[in-house]
This record gives sequence, structure tokens and C-alpha cells, in this order.
Amino acid sequence: MSGSVILSKAKDLSARQGLTGERIMDNKTFIDNLIDTRAQWDALIAQIDEQWMLEPDVEGKWSVKDIIAHIL
Repeated sequence: MSGSVILSKAKDLSARQGLTGERIMDNKTFIDNLIDTRAQWDALIAQIDEQWMLEPDVEGKWSVKDIIAHIL
């Protein structure tokens, strides 16, 4: 499959409607949302005191840092 055919299929996919009628998100919107969400996450994490971040037994034996590492 040539590069132009792949690009054409990708454009068709981005223009299609989703199963519930919403438009499928284009790549730029997706990347912008990832960047915005990561910035919100970083701002939230920055509010956590370092001592509390390392405190054991926040959830069982896990610290906040352990939980964050597990999620990411």
C-alpha cells in the first residue's frame, strides 16, 4: 500500500462519524488534549508536599509516590 493511499485512508477515518454520531477526534485535537491533560496532572502533583508523597501506608503499604508510579 502506497503512502498516499495510507494517508487518504487516515483522512477518511478522521472525517468519519463515531458509532454514537459524534465526530472522531482528529490528531491535532487528540495531541492538544494530551498536552493539556498532562499539564493539569503536573499542576495537581506539584501541590503534594514531598513528605506526604513519600509517606508509607497511605493505601495499604503504598505511598502516594508508589500509587502515581503504578498509574503512570
